[in-house]
Amino acid sequence: MAEAPVFPLWTDAYLADTGHLSTIEHGAYLLLLVTMWRAGGSLPNDDKLLARYARLTPAQWKRIKPTLWRYFQVSSDGITQGRLTDELNAVRRKSKTQSNNARSKYRKNNESRSAMGEPKASQNLPSISISRSNTSSLRSEDAAGVPDPKEILFGEVLDWLAETQQKPPDQLRSLIGRWLKLCGDDAAALVELCRRTRQQARASPVDYITASLRPKRSPTERNLEDLGIRLDA
Repeated sequence: MAEAPVFPLWTDAYLADTGHLSTIEHGAYLLLLVTMWRAGGSLPNDDKLLARYARLTPAQWKRIKPTLWRYFQVSSDGITQGRLTDELNAVRRKSKTQSNNARSKYRKNNESRSAMGEPKASQNLPSISISRSNTSSLRSEDAAGVPDPKEILFGEVLDWLAETQQKPPDQLRSLIGRWLKLCGDDAAALVELCRRTRQQARASPVDYITASLRPKRSPTERNLEDLGIRLDA
């Protein structure tokens, strides 16, 4: 997943700056901007790679490079684009602010639970086997005061995701909803999977959990999916 998957394009400014470009030049420029955005704000100053990013042959890239080069800041290490850099820095600042707010809320919730004598979030995620047969035992524990697994998912797990993904919790509720559908609404099993993922400190917890919940695909099905063909569509 890209650092910031949404690429802002200010159409008035773009058209004002690029009105003289040909269709091929427009396409190459936009492809370079999107690739640069996904790469974190810069691309290597390498004609072979830039031609590939722009979906051009080396000869085509050589012809249009002088026209596009005026839009970039060029050094021996790489190329950047001024407006793109400003926008990416703004997104990073906003993301950092949201992350700090999520952490503050997470700490405040934990402090509130501790002050009332309730267990902390790390203690609230019970050790539950992925086996669906354990659902009945979980219900019996609910009667003894253990939170309902869906309350855990939309409480502690949601706060954890907000912190790791640097997004507001409200933007992640639909993600948990999709996970519940993938696991047949077995909230207890999903809680356990999230607990293990957090304990293992996975680099991409959302991708790992999603992949763990998806049905296993045969090589033929994977090949078809690579071609954009979904058997279950």
